[in-house]
Amino acid sequence: MVARLVEVDAGWSSQEGGLDCVVEVDAGWSSQEGGLDCVVEVDAGWSSQEGGLDCVVEVDAGWSSQEGGLDCVVEVDAGWSSQEGGLDCVVEVDAGWSSQEGGLNCVVEVDAGWSSQEGGLDCVVEVDAGWSSQEGGLDCVVEVDAGWSSQEGGLDCVVEVDAGWSSQEGGLDCVVEVDAGWSSQEGGLDCVVEVDAGWSSQEGGLDCVVEVDAGWSSQEGGLDCVVEVDAGWSSQEGGLDCVVEVDAG
Repeated sequence: MVARLVEVDAGWSSQEGGLDCVVEVDAGWSSQEGGLDCVVEVDAGWSSQEGGLDCVVEVDAGWSSQEGGLDCVVEVDAGWSSQEGGLDCVVEVDAGWSSQEGGLNCVVEVDAGWSSQEGGLDCVVEVDAGWSSQEGGLDCVVEVDAGWSSQEGGLDCVVEVDAGWSSQEGGLDCVVEVDAGWSSQEGGLDCVVEVDAGWSSQEGGLDCVVEVDAGWSSQEGGLDCVVEVDAGWSSQEGGLDCVVEVDAG
């Protein structure tokens, strides 16, 4: 059994200066007959009153196993705030692996929240979790929670989730959930929420739940919202159980 804990905590603050931060974690390994237990956690938080922030947080955790088992948790928590400055944040998580005879248990969670009173926010949160299994089983949960608010500033948010996989003889259990909510009193909102969950199975079975909850309100500002859900799959001998729910209020 191999147990690894990789943790990065990068925090700082600046009143009048500027920050330029890159935090990158690459944790990859493989095992033929053993087992892997991996926890990768990145906590990058800072604040600035009059300065500016430029932050890139990237996590790449990939591995493979022929006869063993994988247990992986990848968590990214990137939160900060600014009163008069500006924020530019990119949070990207790529967690992919494969197994021939073993089993996969993967949880990928991204929580990116911040607020600004007079500044502006530009946020991109992208999660790509794909894998395949011939004889094993997959259990995948991908959750994205991106919420923020602004009183006088403006918001530009893109939240994209692409979770696709295939199985010949195994079974798939997939939950993809996106919760993107915010509010603005005097500012403006521009939001795009897109979910593409597609897969196929020849002899197995599919159980898929895709849920999108995009709600916001505005008193004096304007709203421009696009919510798109594309959930398609096919099965020759198996069965499909799919729930697609969209709540945009």
